[in-house]
Amino acid sequence: MIPQNTRNYMNNGAGEGQRNEKLFAAACQMRDDGASQQEVQEALLHRGLQDGLNVHEVHKTLRSVFTKPAREAAGRRYERRRPSRNHVTYKTAPRGDYKLKKSKLPEPIPDGARVLLREAFRKNENVRIVFSTRDEEGEVRPDGGGTVKSREWWFEKLEEKGGNLDFYNCKGGIFIGINPMRLNGTKDEHVRAYRHALVEFDELGLEEQWHLINEAALPCTAVMTSGGKSLHAWVKVDAKTRAEFDQRMKMLIDHLADHIDPANKNPSRLSRLPNTRRFDSRQELLALNIGAANWEEWETEIQAEAIGERLDLADLATFDTTHDPDNVLGNRWLCKGGSCLIVGQSGIGKSSFAMQMAINWALGKATFGIAPERPLKSLIVQAENDRGDIAEMLQGSLTGLGIKSTDGAFEALRERLVIVTESVNTGERFTEAMRHLIGKHKPDLVWLDPLLSFIGDDVSKQDVCSYFLRNLLNPISRERGLVWMMMHHTPKPTVDPKAKSHWGTADLSYAGTGSSELTNWARAMCLLRATKEEGQFQLVLAKRGKRAEASSLEGARTCQLHLKHSEQGILWEQTLKPVVVELDKGKKKKKPEKTLQDLDGLISKVIWPMKKSAIVRLAIDGGHGSYYLANRDWKQIEERLFKNQEGLFLNHDPQTPPHY
Repeated sequence: MIPQNTRNYMNNGAGEGQRNEKLFAAACQMRDDGASQQEVQEALLHRGLQDGLNVHEVHKTLRSVFTKPAREAAGRRYERRRPSRNHVTYKTAPRGDYKLKKSKLPEPIPDGARVLLREAFRKNENVRIVFSTRDEEGEVRPDGGGTVKSREWWFEKLEEKGGNLDFYNCKGGIFIGINPMRLNGTKDEHVRAYRHALVEFDELGLEEQWHLINEAALPCTAVMTSGGKSLHAWVKVDAKTRAEFDQRMKMLIDHLADHIDPANKNPSRLSRLPNTRRFDSRQELLALNIGAANWEEWETEIQAEAIGERLDLADLATFDTTHDPDNVLGNRWLCKGGSCLIVGQSGIGKSSFAMQMAINWALGKATFGIAPERPLKSLIVQAENDRGDIAEMLQGSLTGLGIKSTDGAFEALRERLVIVTESVNTGERFTEAMRHLIGKHKPDLVWLDPLLSFIGDDVSKQDVCSYFLRNLLNPISRERGLVWMMMHHTPKPTVDPKAKSHWGTADLSYAGTGSSELTNWARAMCLLRATKEEGQFQLVLAKRGKRAEASSLEGARTCQLHLKHSEQGILWEQTLKPVVVELDKGKKKKKPEKTLQDLDGLISKVIWPMKKSAIVRLAIDGGHGSYYLANRDWKQIEERLFKNQEGLFLNHDPQTPPHY
C-alpha cells in the first residue's frame, strides 16, 4: 500500500530543493510494495522530468533505490507480518492484428455435457449448474445461485436423465460455472481453482468467431455454442491466485480488444451447458483442447510476435532493391525511418545548408547530385536563429535558386516547407511536442537544428543519447515513415593541429561532439568543414556516402564535395576541387624524415621468440625509435627476422640455432 504523501507527490510533484529527495522516497515506497525496477521507472520517470530533473538524474536515483533490499511495505510494518507473496507484476499484451474470415463450424461433439464435465473438471471437484428463468420483462437470466455438487454427482444425474438436463423444462437454457467452486459457493471468493477464463465475441458472426478463436490459437479446454449468437471459449489461464487470474484476463482483453466482450472478467462466470436446449436452438460442445497447449505457450507466442518484424526469406530473396518503395534519397542512402547526422563547426552555415537542401528536395530537385525519390515535404524545427536570420537564409536560397515569390514553384514550396521555432521543450516533452507537429504536417523529412538544443541532457553520455535517439525518436520515425535530419556541432578545436590530419572517411563519421552513439545511431553522416583555402569548404559523406550518389562538377560520383559560399546572398555553391601546387624543391627544403635508429642494434637483441608487440616495445625501450616509427617501418624489421611455427620472431633461423 502506497502512503498518501507518496501518492500526492506522484500526482503533484516536488518543489526545487526537494526533487531528488521526493523521487527517492517515492521509489523506495513502490519498491517496498513489491513493484519491480521497471515498474518504478515507468511510473516515476515522467514525474521526475516534469519536476525539472534530467534523464540521467532520474535514472541514477532510481538505480540507487534498488541497490538496497526492500523493507516491509508501509501499510504492514506495524502488523509484524511479511509482505504478501501474491503480488503480480502486470504484463501488457500486444493487440492482435487478426483478419476476420469465416470458417465452417465443426460438428457438435455427442454427449457434450458429460464430455465437458470430464475434460474441464477433476474428480470430486464441485461444479455449479444454474437453470434459467424469465424476469418480469421477459428476459432470460440465471435462476438464483444454482446447485453446486461434485462432478460425480452430476455424472449420476446425467446418467439418470439420458445425458442431458432438458427434463427441467428450462426453455432459456442451462448455465454452468467455468471453474470449480466450494460446496454451495456461488461468488468469486468461492472459486477453488482459477483454471479458466471465459472469452466471448458478441459482435461477430459464429463462423467469424470460430475463425478468430483458431487464428489466435487460444489455449482452450472447450468451445461451445451458446444456443444464440455467440461461441463460448474456456481459455486455460491456470492462475495460482486471483491477482494472477485478473492479470491474465486483462491480457486477453488487451490482445483481443477489437472484438472481445470485456464483461466476462470474473472467475465465477457462468457459461452455457452443452447438450441442452435454448428455445428452438441447442447449446452444443464444438471442440476440446484446441490452440496452444497451455497459457505459458500462448503468452510466449503472442509476445514473440510483437517483438520486431519477422522478415520472410523468400520475400527478401526476390526483393527489388532498385525500386525500394521506402527509398527517400539517393540510392537507398536514406529510407523511411532513417536518420542523417550533419556535423559542422559553429557558424559555418549548417542552417543555410539545411534550408537549401530542404527547398531543392521540396521541389523534387537534386542537391549536389543527391536526388529525392519524389518532391519531399520538410519540417524544420530550429532553436538558434531569430526571425531575421531565417528570413535571410530563405531569401538567399530563393534568390540563388532562381525562385520568385510569384512563381508556381514558390506556391508548391509553401505546401512542402514548414519552419517552426522551438526553444523550450527538451527530452520527452520535446518528443511529445514533435508527435503533435508531425501528426499535423505529415513531413517526409524532419530537420532538428541543432540536436543539442533538444536532447535536454549531457550529449557525451551514451545512455542519454541512446534513450533520446532509440527510445524516443526511433518509434516516431518508424511509425510515421519519416527521416530525421540532425544538425550537430563539432567539439571545441584541439590545440594539436595535426590531431585529425590522418583520419580517413570512416574516422570522420565520429567528428561530432558527444557520445559515439550519435554516429552509431545515424543511418548516414555528413561532415561540413572548412579547408585551408580561404572561402573553400568540403562536404564529406562519411557514412554510406556512395549510396547518396552525389556528383562533382565534372559529373563523377564522389563522397567528397567541394563547396563555397555564394557571393550573391546566403547560398552554398559547388566548386571545382582545388589544385594543389607543389613548391619547387629548391625553394623549400623538405624536413628530413625521421627513421628508425640503429636497426642492427635492435635486431641483435631479438635472441628469443618474441611477438611483434614485444619487439615494438623493445625498440621504444632501447632508444631505437618511437612507437609510431616502429609500427610504420615494421616491414624493415620483419625482413631481418625469422618467424617460427607459432608466429613468433627471432634474429636467426629457428631450424638452425646459433652459437652464442
